[in-house]
Amino acid sequence: MVGRYGWDTARMLAAAGIDRPTAVMPDDGTDPDGYDWTSIAAGRDVSILYVGADADLAHRTAVAVVRAGASLAVTVEVSGDPSCPMRSYRPREVRHAA
Repeated sequence: MVGRYGWDTARMLAAAGIDRPTAVMPDDGTDPDGYDWTSIAAGRDVSILYVGADADLAHRTAVAVVRAGASLAVTVEVSGDPSCPMRSYRPREVRHAA
């Protein structure tokens, strides 16, 4: 969860009995690259929920978790619009010359 409503969203998921690891990115201007995401991201698919105004923070967080080893990061805008934009991020495939 990222941005100004991150904690509220995390609390709603917990109250609804959603059983999955949840982290909240603080809305204090901190750069997501400043965190070590490895323990919660490496080898996992990560969903990043945000409201429209926090799209840049969601993007930077997705890039950071993929760099930390996530196999997939998906950003989902959850402002209530049924056509909420989603974007997926994957590690780049490294190709070696033969």
